[in-house]
Amino acid sequence: MIIADLHQDILISGRDIRGVFDELFAHNYRLVVAVVFPISNGRIWEFDEVLEGVRKYKENLGENCKLLENFQDLDENVLNVIIGLEGCYFSDIKLYERLYGEGVRLFSLTWNIPSAVSGSCEDGKGLTEFGFEFISWAREKGALIDLAHSSYKAIIQTIDLVEGAIYSHGGVLKEPKNMRNLDYELAGEIVKRGGIIGLGYGKLFFERDANIFDVAEKVEELVGMFGNIVSGSDFFGLGRDNLIRCLEEPKEIKNLVRLLPEKIREDYLWKNFSNFLLRSGRTSSIKDGP
Repeated sequence: MIIADLHQDILISGRDIRGVFDELFAHNYRLVVAVVFPISNGRIWEFDEVLEGVRKYKENLGENCKLLENFQDLDENVLNVIIGLEGCYFSDIKLYERLYGEGVRLFSLTWNIPSAVSGSCEDGKGLTEFGFEFISWAREKGALIDLAHSSYKAIIQTIDLVEGAIYSHGGVLKEPKNMRNLDYELAGEIVKRGGIIGLGYGKLFFERDANIFDVAEKVEELVGMFGNIVSGSDFFGLGRDNLIRCLEEPKEIKNLVRLLPEKIREDYLWKNFSNFLLRSGRTSSIKDGP
């Protein structure tokens, strides 16, 4: 069984990047989004720091890896690496053009700190004026727009403008206590409009102090309700103490696989995301809007 995962913060883990890529490949991962998180101790990085992070990923692609810049070139025999930026804190399209030219193909609107593009799950504000310009640019490029950490208002504004946005890592709860998790209605709207949702394996993404059996039950529930649900683990970003026991690092995905019903296993682990990428043009046009 091969595996795709929507969110890995390898760069901030302090681990050898090439070693992690080799480990992921050895444990049957064939597609991973590796992100640059541009904040340290509350300080937002300068552009050159972000660029250095992107290049570190590229320089550490081993013989079993490839940088996936054209989604139609997906190769199940190697670890396909999509480089992402977790938070768009620059207000100059030319800087995003440069990052795109370096191979970045996923752009998260924001992190918990509001960005130049969008309000966050912490402040509840929507897209900025520049945010509408940014989204138009991203869709013209065929880049992935990531909604994780965004406010509900920004998510609704974005999916009103584009088809096929993603929510890379988080939870989907009936009555979430904050906007870091999606409610059922908003999750349904993201999927209805061609999007996809990655389920994170952190305790904050569940109703209670969940165990791995609860995760398997949640996967089955969400796939049954929405279909387009995939793994968005966030193994390296949450910290081991905040992850579900027995599901705290990439190799332990096998523990979850054993618990998933066979009828949804392949869809959740591989097909939903790979088909999402391969579907007719990640260059879908922007809808009418601001």
